Amino acid sequence: RIYLFSDWGSYFAYTSGRNMLGFTYPTLRTNYLVVSPGVYKANRTRIIFHEYVHYLLRYQRIRFPTWYDEGLAEFMSDVRVRDGIAHVGNIPREGINAYALHWRVPLQELMADDFVLDWPPARIASFYGQSWATVSYLMSTPARRGQLQAYLEHLNNGATRGSAFQAAFGTDAPALTREIRRFLHRRRLPGIAVPLSELTFPTDVTHTVLAPHQVASDLGELTLLVGRPRAALAQRLFETTLAHSPDDGRARSGLAIALAQQQRYADAIAEAQRAVNTVPDSAQAHLDLAKILFGMCAAGDALAPQASCRPLLDAARGHFERSVQLTPEEPEAHAGMGLALARLGEERTRA
Repeated sequence: RIYLFSDWGSYFAYTSGRNMLGFTYPTLRTNYLVVSPGVYKANRTRIIFHEYVHYLLRYQRIRFPTWYDEGLAEFMSDVRVRDGIAHVGNIPREGINAYALHWRVPLQELMADDFVLDWPPARIASFYGQSWATVSYLMSTPARRGQLQAYLEHLNNGATRGSAFQAAFGTDAPALTREIRRFLHRRRLPGIAVPLSELTFPTDVTHTVLAPHQVASDLGELTLLVGRPRAALAQRLFETTLAHSPDDGRARSGLAIALAQQQRYADAIAEAQRAVNTVPDSAQAHLDLAKILFGMCAAGDALAPQASCRPLLDAARGHFERSVQLTPEEPEAHAGMGLALARLGEERTRA
């Protein structure tokens, strides 16, 4: 689900307030892609492609280091079509290559740190530029391409980043840095060219203008991701939707979650049960009710550790089971079922 904001006030109101051009928020249910108003119209597609690469990488079994995650997203995000051919891996238009040429971040630090958002802005810009340059070089150089894959496999087999680097690339960071910088000073850099005739495009795309109450529901779902700091706003958004469409089960479940985030559990359970009654065959409605019941048990346990949660857990398990029956492929329902069963085991042991 993609959200594009036209002004900073709305962007900060409905998101976690991160001053970023765009970001993805992956969940077990769906992936949210948010584009800030700081992105010029011409660059929105590139930002969307960048974040979509993150979305695809989240579905791999390999956990990628941040420099590769961001570098590959930059590499794949600039797509230009000329004479019926899509060119991927172009030098980014926004001067990111200039940051790469300055090379402010040593390669060993680039590959070691996963918490770059805490860095100063200029250093973050260098990180993105250098990550793009490193991925571009490694993917475009036949001798290094297989080594990059070996490096990622070493990491996911438990190797430290230092030992994975040495085992895969057979050199040290300063030497590889010199290779990358020589690569950057070429007049033209290699990329990927794909004829459009080899690609399949959807032909059944439809465009729908959402009504205000539908927009409110979509914004409510985005706001729920922030959690308790935006829960009251999410509640108002879902109430706006329900005032127009009282049988909207999705909005009713959203309202229930917003109330639960404010620890109004009795009201939350009542609304979630109304959602189940309205759309009894909705896996999402059963799943949300189950999660609220499970969450209420956790909150009660913090307040009264000796109190039994078994009635809540039994009810939660029933709705998790129903959600699994309705959508067996839904990972969130299976995860919730596992947690409920584990907690029920704890409760029986305590009893």
